[in-house]
Amino acid sequence: MVLAEASVLLAAPAAGGDAATLKEIDIGALLGGLFALAMAVLALWLRARERARAAELAMANAALKREVEERQRTEEGLRTSEAWLRTLVSNFSDGAVFLVDRDLRYLVADGRALQPAGLSREKLEGKPLIETVPPEEYAQLAPLYQATLAGEAPEKIEIRYGDRLYVDYPVAVRGNDGEIVAAMMISLDITEVRRVEEERRRIQQKLEETQRLESLGVLAGGIAHDFNNMLTAILGHAEMLRQDLPEGASEQSNVEAIVTVTRRASELVKQMLAYAGKGRVSLRALDINALIRDLGGLLRASVGKHARVHYDIAEGLPAVVADAAQLRQIVMNLMVNASEAISPGSGGAITVTTSLDALSAADLERLAPGMEREPGRYVKFSVSDTGAGMDADTVARIFDPFFTTKFIGRGLGLAAVHGIVQSHRGVLSVESKPDVGTTFRVWLPASDEVPEVEPTSLPALIVAERRTVLVIDDEEVVRVTLQRTLERLGFVVEMANGGDEGLALARVEGKDIALAMVDLTMPDMPGNEVVRALHEVRPSLPVILMSGYAEEDVTAQYGDLGQTAFLHKPFSLDELRSVVRSALET
Repeated sequence: MVLAEASVLLAAPAAGGDAATLKEIDIGALLGGLFALAMAVLALWLRARERARAAELAMANAALKREVEERQRTEEGLRTSEAWLRTLVSNFSDGAVFLVDRDLRYLVADGRALQPAGLSREKLEGKPLIETVPPEEYAQLAPLYQATLAGEAPEKIEIRYGDRLYVDYPVAVRGNDGEIVAAMMISLDITEVRRVEEERRRIQQKLEETQRLESLGVLAGGIAHDFNNMLTAILGHAEMLRQDLPEGASEQSNVEAIVTVTRRASELVKQMLAYAGKGRVSLRALDINALIRDLGGLLRASVGKHARVHYDIAEGLPAVVADAAQLRQIVMNLMVNASEAISPGSGGAITVTTSLDALSAADLERLAPGMEREPGRYVKFSVSDTGAGMDADTVARIFDPFFTTKFIGRGLGLAAVHGIVQSHRGVLSVESKPDVGTTFRVWLPASDEVPEVEPTSLPALIVAERRTVLVIDDEEVVRVTLQRTLERLGFVVEMANGGDEGLALARVEGKDIALAMVDLTMPDMPGNEVVRALHEVRPSLPVILMSGYAEEDVTAQYGDLGQTAFLHKPFSLDELRSVVRSALET
């Protein structure tokens, strides 16, 4: 419409040319002004748009800057966290952390437990499991990682790597979607922990064994006095009865049975004392080969005809310092045990071996852990049988007192062997397998001393000449036994049932007393006090102290009692005669 009006204005004044021109000029100016205005508006719009865009760009830049800074802070935090985590894992004392992907490739492997096993972070990270561990270790680890990746990991597992023992705790690592993306293994080196536990167990076992020894020692000591008093009476009367019977009398075999049973009862007490380390000990240099040869006849009788016995004796062995009676007890008990392990008709065999071994500190720690034995030369005595053998549980208890696998066994034979070997600073081991057989080995320290020849004991001859012996004992049966035995030897016997009565008799003026025999344990006055009082009343009077306890224990508890002989209950007629003669000749 504006263009149409403009055309009308231009065409209307045809007669007056100046007016038309003026109008045309005004219209042109108007159009130019409008154009300029439009351009100005456009410029203003463009400028405003640029400012808006600039503002938007500035805002975007500011947001981007904030995002970059935030990302930088996040990355710095992640780097710090990773550094802390790496430091934590690297310093994981006695442990390590492993992270593997689904291809069983190590993503993380770090911790102080790597070094003792000969591993390192550099050797493991980024490498497949199969390239980093030996085949036998891979066979253990690969199924564990695979089970973890499958969500079926066990709670923990023990794995030995070289000489180190580890307990591994597998953990499945899940992504944001809950899917398992990796397997983590937290591994703890428990080698030292297990060693300490084993040492604690060994100490506890040793403590329990010591307590058992102490308990048995108290029991044996209590039995030794009362039981041996009864045995003294039985043995004394049986030997007197044997002397009274005519040669060839039918009752002779009955009396011999009484004597034999009494001696076996006495041996039972000795075995208990030996296990408890309280047996009578007389140490001297011995030739173990000679001792075995001297026992030949007794060994054959003990083993019986159902088993063959082979001897493999090494000649020229050094001596061992030991108690001869206890060493015989070791040999006899092991041989009897081997014989009883062989069933009649099985054709089993027993092999007795002696040799010389050099045992190092490592050998002794393996054979007798914690027993503190001296390295060096040891004489070894072995008894092997092809009998029934034993399982591991039985072997673990075989030396316990009163434990036996035999229907009629007492369970003290091997316990006594154990006690004797320990008291001689030796080593004892047993190796057994069911249906194969058993081997007992005893090592005793070798000595450079020359073996002593054991003297042949002959009945002692006593010239009694009706001399008086004062017997002080609270047990009437013992007093009567001693009275009858000493009277047979030609002595006159004065008896007292306690220390006070005995001292009263000793103080009687003019009473000729050649010898006093005193029991150690009496209710009114201990025997050691009686002995000292007798020495004050009659300084030159020979005294024999009698007890079911070992002489060494009596001396250790009561000290030196001066010129006092010792007679261990129960005693035979020959032992009584020998001690009495020795006391009178001192």
